[in-house]
Amino acid sequence: LPTRYGGLSIFDPTLVSDVEFESSLLATSQLVEAMYKQDSRLQIDQEVQSEVLKSIKEKKDTLYKSHLEAIKNEVSPSINRTIELASEKGSSSWLTSLPLQQYGFRLNKQEFHDALCLRYDFKIKDSARNCACGELFSVEH
Repeated sequence: LPTRYGGLSIFDPTLVSDVEFESSLLATSQLVEAMYKQDSRLQIDQEVQSEVLKSIKEKKDTLYKSHLEAIKNEVSPSINRTIELASEKGSSSWLTSLPLQQYGFRLNKQEFHDALCLRYDFKIKDSARNCACGELFSVEH
C-alpha cells in the first residue's frame, strides 16, 4: 500500500502489474495515436490528458482503499488502530522525503528499523526490558 494508506509503497508486481499496464496504456494513448498517424508535430490535448491522469489516480485509489479494507477486516482492533495512525496525514512524510543528511533526514539501518517498529507497533529489537525506574520499558513509558 502507499504510505498515505499506512503502507511502505513497496508493491508486489504480481498484484499491481495489470493495473499499471492499463494505466500506462491510458496515459500514453495520445502519444501512441500520434505515432500511428506519423504526425510531424506532437499535439497533446492537455485537458484530455489531465482527465485521463485523474481517472487513473481515482482507479488506483479505489484499488488501494479496497485492499486496505480487506486488510482491516482480517486483523485485530489494535492493529487496525496502528494502521489508522500510520495513515494519518503527515505520519508518512519521513518515508517519502529525500534522505538529506544536512537536514537530519538520513537514517542509518538501526534508526530506520526502529522507526518502522514504532510505526507498526512492533517490539524494538535489543531494547531494555526494564526502565531505570523499575517499570517495564515501553514506548508509552
